[in-house]
Amino acid sequence: MADWSLAAVLIAILAYPLQAVAVPPLLKRIEQACGWLYRRIRPSAQQCTSLEWMTHFKGTSFHIADLRYSACSESDCANPSRVAQRLWSGSWEQALNHLFPNPWRAAVDDRKVPKPHQLSATTQYIRTDREVLLLYAYFSALSKYYGGTQFEDFVELIETNGVLVARMHPTSKTGDVSHLEYKRVCEKLQSCTKSELEPILDSQYSSFPGTLNLHEKPHSPNKEIQHPISSRDDWRRGGWVVAVGMSDVGMDEESPLLRPIIQPDMVESCFRDEKTGKRIILPQHVQEALQRVISTLETFLQQNFTNNSHLQDAVDLTKRFGSNISDYLKKHSLLRINLEKSSLFRDVRYSNVWPHNPGQLDSLWGTGEMLRAHNEDCDFIISLFNEHRQLTGEERDKLEPMLRDVCRAALVGMIRVFHFYEYRRIIVEPALLWNFRLRHIYLEDSPQ
Repeated sequence: MADWSLAAVLIAILAYPLQAVAVPPLLKRIEQACGWLYRRIRPSAQQCTSLEWMTHFKGTSFHIADLRYSACSESDCANPSRVAQRLWSGSWEQALNHLFPNPWRAAVDDRKVPKPHQLSATTQYIRTDREVLLLYAYFSALSKYYGGTQFEDFVELIETNGVLVARMHPTSKTGDVSHLEYKRVCEKLQSCTKSELEPILDSQYSSFPGTLNLHEKPHSPNKEIQHPISSRDDWRRGGWVVAVGMSDVGMDEESPLLRPIIQPDMVESCFRDEKTGKRIILPQHVQEALQRVISTLETFLQQNFTNNSHLQDAVDLTKRFGSNISDYLKKHSLLRINLEKSSLFRDVRYSNVWPHNPGQLDSLWGTGEMLRAHNEDCDFIISLFNEHRQLTGEERDKLEPMLRDVCRAALVGMIRVFHFYEYRRIIVEPALLWNFRLRHIYLEDSPQ
Protein backbone atom coordinates (compact mmCIF):
# COMPACT_ATOMS: atom_id res chain seq x y z
CA MET A 1 0.00 0.00 0.00
CA ALA A 2 1.33 3.47 -0.93
CA ASP A 3 2.34 5.80 1.87
CA TRP A 4 0.47 8.96 0.79
CA SER A 5 1.65 10.96 3.80
CA LEU A 6 5.29 10.31 2.89
CA ALA A 7 4.60 11.28 -0.72
CA ALA A 8 3.01 14.54 0.37
CA VAL A 9 6.04 15.38 2.50
CA LEU A 10 8.41 14.66 -0.42
CA ILE A 11 6.43 16.99 -2.69
CA ALA A 12 6.62 19.76 -0.13
CA ILE A 13 10.40 19.26 0.29
CA LEU A 14 10.99 19.33 -3.47
CA ALA A 15 8.97 22.53 -3.81
CA TYR A 16 11.19 24.60 -1.50
CA PRO A 17 14.30 24.75 -3.77
CA LEU A 18 12.09 25.68 -6.71
CA GLN A 19 10.50 28.47 -4.71
CA ALA A 20 13.91 29.84 -3.75
CA VAL A 21 15.07 30.35 -7.36
CA ALA A 22 11.75 31.13 -9.00
CA VAL A 23 10.65 34.63 -9.96
CA PRO A 24 7.20 35.62 -8.56
CA PRO A 25 5.06 34.70 -11.64
CA LEU A 26 6.67 31.28 -11.85
CA LEU A 27 6.44 30.82 -8.09
CA LYS A 28 2.66 31.12 -8.22
CA ARG A 29 2.46 28.52 -10.98
CA ILE A 30 4.74 26.19 -9.03
CA GLU A 31 2.55 26.55 -5.93
CA GLN A 32 -0.56 25.80 -7.99
CA ALA A 33 1.07 22.75 -9.54
CA CYS A 34 2.21 21.46 -6.15
CA GLY A 35 -1.27 22.00 -4.78
CA TRP A 36 -2.84 20.12 -7.69
CA LEU A 37 -0.40 17.22 -7.26
CA TYR A 38 -0.96 17.16 -3.50
CA ARG A 39 -4.74 16.91 -4.02
CA ARG A 40 -4.26 14.06 -6.50
CA ILE A 41 -2.08 12.15 -4.06
CA ARG A 42 -4.26 12.93 -1.04
CA PRO A 43 -7.94 13.35 -2.09
CA SER A 44 -8.99 14.29 1.45
CA ALA A 45 -7.10 17.59 0.97
CA GLN A 46 -9.90 18.66 -1.39
CA GLN A 47 -12.52 18.47 1.38
CA CYS A 48 -13.37 20.16 4.66
CA THR A 49 -15.95 20.02 7.46
CA SER A 50 -18.97 22.30 7.07
CA LEU A 51 -20.74 23.94 10.05
CA GLU A 52 -23.71 26.02 8.90
CA TRP A 53 -26.45 27.96 10.67
CA MET A 54 -29.38 26.62 8.66
CA THR A 55 -28.23 22.99 8.69
CA HIS A 56 -26.66 22.25 12.07
CA PHE A 57 -28.17 24.73 14.56
CA LYS A 58 -31.46 23.09 15.38
CA GLY A 59 -33.50 22.86 18.56
CA THR A 60 -32.70 24.84 21.70
CA SER A 61 -29.54 23.19 23.02
CA PHE A 62 -26.41 24.59 21.37
CA HIS A 63 -24.27 24.00 24.44
CA ILE A 64 -24.02 21.24 27.09
CA ALA A 65 -27.24 19.28 27.40
CA ASP A 66 -27.18 18.84 31.20
CA LEU A 67 -26.28 22.43 32.14
CA ARG A 68 -27.44 23.54 35.60
CA TYR A 69 -28.14 27.11 36.63
CA SER A 70 -25.54 27.22 39.39
CA ALA A 71 -22.58 26.20 37.26
CA CYS A 72 -21.67 24.61 33.98
CA SER A 73 -21.55 20.85 34.37
CA GLU A 74 -18.39 20.41 32.29
CA SER A 75 -15.13 21.06 34.10
CA ASP A 76 -13.71 22.98 31.12
CA CYS A 77 -16.38 25.66 31.51
CA ALA A 78 -15.57 26.09 35.20
CA ASN A 79 -11.90 26.81 34.52
CA PRO A 80 -11.39 30.37 33.16
CA SER A 81 -7.89 29.63 31.88
CA ARG A 82 -9.12 26.63 29.93
CA VAL A 83 -12.03 28.63 28.57
CA ALA A 84 -9.63 31.27 27.25
CA GLN A 85 -7.31 28.62 25.81
CA ARG A 86 -10.13 27.05 23.84
CA LEU A 87 -11.84 30.23 22.70
CA TRP A 88 -8.76 32.22 21.64
CA SER A 89 -5.96 29.69 21.07
CA GLY A 90 -6.14 30.09 17.30
CA SER A 91 -7.85 26.72 16.73
CA TRP A 92 -11.35 26.99 15.29
CA GLU A 93 -12.12 23.35 16.00
CA GLN A 94 -11.43 23.83 19.72
CA ALA A 95 -13.46 27.03 19.90
CA LEU A 96 -16.50 25.77 17.99
CA ASN A 97 -16.52 22.44 19.81
CA HIS A 98 -16.40 24.32 23.11
CA LEU A 99 -19.13 26.88 22.36
CA PHE A 100 -21.42 24.78 20.17
CA PRO A 101 -20.67 21.11 20.91
CA ASN A 102 -24.01 19.79 19.72
CA PRO A 103 -24.00 21.52 16.29
CA TRP A 104 -20.29 20.78 15.90
CA ARG A 105 -20.75 17.05 16.49
CA ALA A 106 -23.54 17.04 13.92
CA ALA A 107 -21.26 18.82 11.44
CA VAL A 108 -18.39 16.36 11.98
CA ASP A 109 -20.75 13.44 11.43
CA ASP A 110 -21.95 14.93 8.12
CA ARG A 111 -20.25 14.31 4.80
CA LYS A 112 -17.36 16.65 4.09
CA VAL A 113 -17.74 19.32 1.39
CA PRO A 114 -15.41 20.33 -1.47
CA LYS A 115 -12.80 22.97 -0.70
CA PRO A 116 -12.23 25.85 -3.17
CA HIS A 117 -9.11 25.43 -5.29
CA GLN A 118 -8.02 28.98 -4.33
CA LEU A 119 -7.27 27.78 -0.79
CA SER A 120 -4.07 26.06 0.30
CA ALA A 121 -4.12 22.34 -0.28
CA THR A 122 -2.06 21.62 2.82
CA THR A 123 -4.13 23.73 5.24
CA GLN A 124 -7.25 22.53 7.02
CA TYR A 125 -10.36 24.70 6.77
CA ILE A 126 -13.88 24.70 8.15
CA ARG A 127 -16.63 25.97 5.88
CA THR A 128 -19.21 28.10 7.64
CA ASP A 129 -21.35 31.20 7.14
CA ARG A 130 -21.81 34.74 8.39
CA GLU A 131 -24.23 33.75 11.15
CA VAL A 132 -21.90 31.22 12.82
CA LEU A 133 -18.95 33.61 12.66
CA LEU A 134 -21.01 36.41 14.25
CA LEU A 135 -22.19 34.05 16.99
CA TYR A 136 -18.59 33.14 17.78
CA ALA A 137 -17.64 36.81 18.08
CA TYR A 138 -20.76 37.62 20.12
CA PHE A 139 -20.38 34.82 22.65
CA SER A 140 -16.63 35.39 22.87
CA ALA A 141 -17.36 39.04 23.67
CA LEU A 142 -19.74 37.96 26.43
CA SER A 143 -16.87 35.98 27.92
CA LYS A 144 -14.64 39.02 28.22
CA TYR A 145 -14.61 40.96 31.46
CA TYR A 146 -14.43 44.35 29.75
CA GLY A 147 -16.90 46.12 27.47
CA GLY A 148 -16.52 47.96 24.19
CA THR A 149 -15.48 44.98 22.08
CA GLN A 150 -15.13 44.93 18.30
CA PHE A 151 -15.42 42.08 15.81
CA GLU A 152 -11.79 42.69 14.86
CA ASP A 153 -10.77 41.93 18.46
CA PHE A 154 -11.52 38.27 17.77
CA VAL A 155 -11.40 37.63 14.02
CA GLU A 156 -9.29 38.76 11.05
CA LEU A 157 -10.97 38.63 7.63
CA ILE A 158 -8.90 38.08 4.46
CA GLU A 159 -10.31 37.92 0.93
CA THR A 160 -8.29 35.58 -1.28
CA ASN A 161 -9.21 35.40 -4.97
CA GLY A 162 -12.90 35.84 -4.25
CA VAL A 163 -12.92 33.51 -1.21
CA LEU A 164 -13.34 34.96 2.29
CA VAL A 165 -11.03 33.45 4.91
CA ALA A 166 -11.38 34.11 8.66
CA ARG A 167 -8.52 33.72 11.11
CA MET A 168 -8.90 33.86 14.86
CA HIS A 169 -6.86 36.38 16.82
CA PRO A 170 -5.05 34.16 19.33
CA THR A 171 -4.36 35.60 22.75
CA SER A 172 -2.72 34.46 25.95
CA LYS A 173 -4.68 36.89 28.15
CA THR A 174 -6.58 34.56 30.43
CA GLY A 175 -7.04 37.06 33.24
CA ASP A 176 -9.90 38.80 31.43
CA VAL A 177 -12.14 35.78 31.84
CA SER A 178 -14.07 35.05 35.01
CA HIS A 179 -16.16 32.01 35.82
CA LEU A 180 -19.19 34.20 36.48
CA GLU A 181 -18.86 35.89 33.09
CA TYR A 182 -18.56 32.61 31.24
CA LYS A 183 -21.44 31.13 33.22
CA ARG A 184 -23.60 33.78 31.58
CA VAL A 185 -22.49 32.48 28.19
CA CYS A 186 -23.29 28.88 29.17
CA GLU A 187 -26.75 29.87 30.37
CA LYS A 188 -27.46 31.93 27.26
CA LEU A 189 -26.28 29.18 24.91
CA GLN A 190 -28.34 26.62 26.78
CA SER A 191 -31.55 28.64 26.94
CA CYS A 192 -31.63 30.65 23.71
CA THR A 193 -33.52 29.36 20.71
CA LYS A 194 -32.77 29.71 17.04
CA SER A 195 -35.86 31.88 16.57
CA GLU A 196 -34.59 34.29 19.26
CA LEU A 197 -31.17 34.63 17.64
CA GLU A 198 -32.33 35.09 14.05
CA PRO A 199 -33.61 38.69 14.48
CA ILE A 200 -30.32 39.57 16.22
CA LEU A 201 -28.21 38.09 13.43
CA ASP A 202 -30.16 39.56 10.51
CA SER A 203 -31.29 43.19 10.28
CA GLN A 204 -33.38 42.24 7.24
CA TYR A 205 -35.33 39.67 9.25
CA SER A 206 -39.01 40.37 8.54
CA SER A 207 -40.75 38.25 11.21
CA PHE A 208 -41.21 39.98 14.57
CA PRO A 209 -42.74 38.77 17.85
CA GLY A 210 -46.31 39.84 18.47
CA THR A 211 -45.89 40.75 22.14
CA LEU A 212 -43.31 42.03 24.64
CA ASN A 213 -43.17 41.41 28.39
CA LEU A 214 -42.52 44.63 30.31
CA HIS A 215 -42.64 42.96 33.70
CA GLU A 216 -41.57 39.36 34.23
CA LYS A 217 -40.74 38.73 37.88
CA PRO A 218 -41.40 35.79 40.23
CA HIS A 219 -44.64 35.97 42.22
CA SER A 220 -45.92 38.85 40.07
CA PRO A 221 -48.18 38.84 37.03
CA ASN A 222 -46.51 39.43 33.68
CA LYS A 223 -47.25 42.67 31.88
CA GLU A 224 -47.52 41.87 28.19
CA ILE A 225 -48.03 44.54 25.54
CA GLN A 226 -47.95 44.68 21.77
CA HIS A 227 -44.40 44.50 20.48
CA PRO A 228 -43.14 48.00 19.55
CA ILE A 229 -41.40 46.60 16.45
CA SER A 230 -43.78 45.47 13.73
CA SER A 231 -41.55 46.34 10.75
CA ARG A 232 -37.89 47.10 10.09
CA ASP A 233 -38.72 50.81 9.86
CA ASP A 234 -39.82 50.83 13.52
CA TRP A 235 -36.19 50.50 14.64
CA ARG A 236 -35.70 54.11 13.51
CA ARG A 237 -38.67 55.33 15.53
CA GLY A 238 -38.94 56.16 19.21
CA GLY A 239 -41.48 53.63 20.48
CA TRP A 240 -39.01 50.88 21.29
CA VAL A 241 -36.82 53.31 23.29
CA VAL A 242 -39.81 54.24 25.47
CA ALA A 243 -40.63 50.53 25.84
CA VAL A 244 -37.10 49.95 27.18
CA GLY A 245 -37.81 52.66 29.73
CA MET A 246 -41.07 50.98 30.66
CA SER A 247 -39.46 47.59 31.20
CA ASP A 248 -39.04 46.47 34.80
CA VAL A 249 -35.42 45.33 34.49
CA GLY A 250 -32.18 46.39 36.12
CA MET A 251 -29.32 48.08 34.28
CA ASP A 252 -27.36 44.85 33.92
CA GLU A 253 -30.26 42.94 32.40
CA GLU A 254 -30.59 42.92 28.64
CA SER A 255 -33.90 43.91 27.11
CA PRO A 256 -34.73 41.90 23.98
CA LEU A 257 -35.06 45.27 22.25
CA LEU A 258 -31.33 45.94 22.64
CA ARG A 259 -29.57 44.24 19.74
CA PRO A 260 -25.95 43.24 20.46
CA ILE A 261 -25.01 42.58 16.81
CA ILE A 262 -25.42 45.47 14.42
CA GLN A 263 -24.62 46.20 10.79
CA PRO A 264 -21.82 48.64 9.82
CA ASP A 265 -23.96 51.81 9.87
CA MET A 266 -22.32 53.77 12.70
CA VAL A 267 -22.86 57.54 12.57
CA GLU A 268 -22.12 60.63 14.64
CA SER A 269 -24.94 61.03 17.15
CA CYS A 270 -26.57 64.11 18.68
CA PHE A 271 -24.58 63.47 21.89
CA ARG A 272 -21.11 64.76 22.64
CA ASP A 273 -18.32 63.54 24.86
CA GLU A 274 -18.03 66.24 27.51
CA LYS A 275 -14.25 65.81 27.86
CA THR A 276 -13.26 65.78 24.19
CA GLY A 277 -16.19 67.68 22.67
CA LYS A 278 -16.42 65.07 19.91
CA ARG A 279 -19.72 63.57 18.85
CA ILE A 280 -20.34 60.06 20.17
CA ILE A 281 -20.63 57.33 17.53
CA LEU A 282 -23.81 55.24 17.65
CA PRO A 283 -25.65 52.90 15.25
CA GLN A 284 -27.72 54.93 12.80
CA HIS A 285 -31.04 53.39 13.85
CA VAL A 286 -30.26 54.14 17.51
CA GLN A 287 -29.36 57.76 16.77
CA GLU A 288 -32.57 58.25 14.78
CA ALA A 289 -34.71 56.58 17.47
CA LEU A 290 -33.24 58.72 20.26
CA GLN A 291 -33.74 61.85 18.16
CA ARG A 292 -37.35 60.82 17.55
CA VAL A 293 -37.99 60.59 21.31
CA ILE A 294 -36.58 64.09 21.81
CA SER A 295 -38.60 65.60 18.96
CA THR A 296 -41.81 63.91 20.16
CA LEU A 297 -41.42 65.36 23.66
CA GLU A 298 -40.76 68.80 22.15
CA THR A 299 -43.86 68.52 19.98
CA PHE A 300 -46.00 67.56 22.98
CA LEU A 301 -44.72 70.64 24.82
CA GLN A 302 -45.05 73.12 21.96
CA GLN A 303 -48.38 72.01 20.54
CA ASN A 304 -50.37 70.30 23.29
CA PHE A 305 -49.16 70.88 26.87
CA THR A 306 -47.38 74.25 26.92
CA ASN A 307 -47.79 74.73 30.68
CA ASN A 308 -46.98 71.21 31.88
CA SER A 309 -44.00 71.37 34.26
CA HIS A 310 -43.16 67.65 33.96
CA LEU A 311 -42.95 67.88 30.18
CA GLN A 312 -40.90 71.08 30.39
CA ASP A 313 -38.47 69.33 32.77
CA ALA A 314 -38.20 66.37 30.39
CA VAL A 315 -37.40 68.59 27.39
CA ASP A 316 -34.82 70.54 29.41
CA LEU A 317 -33.16 67.30 30.53
CA THR A 318 -32.93 65.93 26.97
CA LYS A 319 -31.03 69.10 26.04
CA ARG A 320 -28.60 68.43 28.89
CA PHE A 321 -28.21 64.88 27.59
CA GLY A 322 -26.54 66.29 24.49
CA SER A 323 -23.29 67.00 26.28
CA ASN A 324 -23.22 64.78 29.37
CA ILE A 325 -25.58 61.80 29.01
CA SER A 326 -22.68 59.46 29.78
CA ASP A 327 -22.11 61.16 33.13
CA TYR A 328 -25.27 59.81 34.77
CA LEU A 329 -23.22 56.84 36.00
CA LYS A 330 -21.19 59.14 38.23
CA LYS A 331 -22.79 59.48 41.63
CA HIS A 332 -22.25 63.24 41.99
CA SER A 333 -22.46 64.23 38.31
CA LEU A 334 -24.38 67.35 37.36
CA LEU A 335 -26.75 65.29 35.23
CA ARG A 336 -27.69 63.01 38.11
CA ILE A 337 -28.24 65.99 40.39
CA ASN A 338 -30.50 67.62 37.82
CA LEU A 339 -32.44 64.39 37.32
CA GLU A 340 -32.96 63.89 41.04
CA LYS A 341 -34.06 67.48 41.56
CA SER A 342 -36.50 67.50 38.65
CA SER A 343 -40.24 67.23 39.23
CA LEU A 344 -40.17 63.92 37.38
CA PHE A 345 -38.07 62.04 39.94
CA ARG A 346 -38.52 64.14 43.08
CA ASP A 347 -40.70 61.57 44.76
CA VAL A 348 -40.50 59.44 47.93
CA ARG A 349 -40.59 56.26 45.89
CA TYR A 350 -37.53 57.25 43.89
CA SER A 351 -35.50 59.30 46.37
CA ASN A 352 -33.15 56.41 47.27
CA VAL A 353 -32.80 54.80 43.86
CA TRP A 354 -29.73 56.56 42.44
CA PRO A 355 -27.72 57.95 45.37
CA HIS A 356 -27.22 54.47 46.85
CA ASN A 357 -26.86 52.59 43.57
CA PRO A 358 -24.25 54.42 41.49
CA GLY A 359 -23.87 52.82 38.10
CA GLN A 360 -27.22 51.05 38.20
CA LEU A 361 -30.40 52.71 37.03
CA ASP A 362 -33.22 50.70 38.57
CA SER A 363 -36.59 50.59 36.88
CA LEU A 364 -38.25 53.88 37.73
CA TRP A 365 -41.13 53.00 35.47
CA GLY A 366 -41.74 49.55 36.88
CA THR A 367 -42.09 50.79 40.46
CA GLY A 368 -44.41 53.63 39.47
CA GLU A 369 -48.05 53.98 38.64
CA MET A 370 -47.69 52.89 35.03
CA LEU A 371 -46.97 49.29 36.00
CA ARG A 372 -50.60 49.14 37.08
CA ALA A 373 -51.82 50.92 33.95
CA HIS A 374 -53.87 49.09 31.36
CA ASN A 375 -51.84 47.40 28.65
CA GLU A 376 -53.81 49.40 26.11
CA ASP A 377 -52.44 52.62 27.62
CA CYS A 378 -48.87 51.38 27.19
CA ASP A 379 -49.61 50.45 23.57
CA PHE A 380 -51.13 53.91 23.04
CA ILE A 381 -48.07 55.71 24.42
CA ILE A 382 -45.63 53.66 22.33
CA SER A 383 -47.69 54.34 19.20
CA LEU A 384 -47.41 58.11 19.78
CA PHE A 385 -43.60 57.89 19.74
CA ASN A 386 -43.70 55.64 16.68
CA GLU A 387 -46.14 57.68 14.62
CA HIS A 388 -45.07 61.20 15.68
CA ARG A 389 -48.40 62.77 14.75
CA GLN A 390 -50.83 65.43 15.90
CA LEU A 391 -52.95 64.44 18.89
CA THR A 392 -56.71 64.48 18.72
CA GLY A 393 -58.66 66.11 21.52
CA GLU A 394 -59.59 62.71 22.91
CA GLU A 395 -55.97 61.52 22.83
CA ARG A 396 -54.83 64.70 24.53
CA ASP A 397 -57.27 64.18 27.39
CA LYS A 398 -56.16 60.56 27.69
CA LEU A 399 -52.44 61.38 27.73
CA GLU A 400 -52.38 64.34 30.12
CA PRO A 401 -52.87 62.38 33.40
CA MET A 402 -50.03 60.04 32.40
CA LEU A 403 -47.52 62.67 31.28
CA ARG A 404 -45.22 62.37 34.28
CA ASP A 405 -44.78 58.63 33.84
CA VAL A 406 -44.52 59.00 30.07
CA CYS A 407 -41.67 61.49 30.47
CA ARG A 408 -39.99 59.24 33.02
CA ALA A 409 -40.13 56.26 30.69
CA ALA A 410 -38.78 58.31 27.78
CA LEU A 411 -35.80 59.61 29.77
CA VAL A 412 -34.98 56.27 31.39
CA GLY A 413 -35.27 54.54 28.01
CA MET A 414 -32.89 57.01 26.40
CA ILE A 415 -30.30 56.55 29.14
CA ARG A 416 -30.53 52.75 29.04
CA VAL A 417 -30.27 52.59 25.27
CA PHE A 418 -27.33 54.97 25.21
CA HIS A 419 -25.57 53.02 27.97
CA PHE A 420 -26.00 49.72 26.15
CA TYR A 421 -24.63 50.89 22.80
CA GLU A 422 -21.86 53.03 24.26
CA TYR A 423 -20.57 50.75 27.01
CA ARG A 424 -21.86 47.20 26.59
CA ARG A 425 -20.40 44.34 24.57
CA ILE A 426 -21.84 44.93 21.13
CA ILE A 427 -20.42 43.59 17.89
CA VAL A 428 -20.31 45.83 14.82
CA GLU A 429 -20.30 43.60 11.77
CA PRO A 430 -17.49 44.44 9.30
CA ALA A 431 -18.63 45.58 5.87
CA LEU A 432 -16.61 42.78 4.24
CA LEU A 433 -18.50 40.13 6.21
CA TRP A 434 -21.83 41.77 5.37
CA ASN A 435 -20.91 41.69 1.67
CA PHE A 436 -20.36 37.91 1.96
CA ARG A 437 -23.65 37.32 3.80
CA LEU A 438 -24.96 35.01 1.07
CA ARG A 439 -21.69 33.15 0.51
CA HIS A 440 -19.58 30.66 2.42
CA ILE A 441 -16.69 31.65 4.68
CA TYR A 442 -13.67 29.45 5.37
CA LEU A 443 -12.15 29.33 8.84
CA GLU A 444 -8.37 28.92 8.89
CA ASP A 445 -6.40 28.21 12.03
CA SER A 446 -4.03 31.03 12.93
CA PRO A 447 -0.29 30.33 12.52
CA GLN A 448 1.30 29.43 15.85
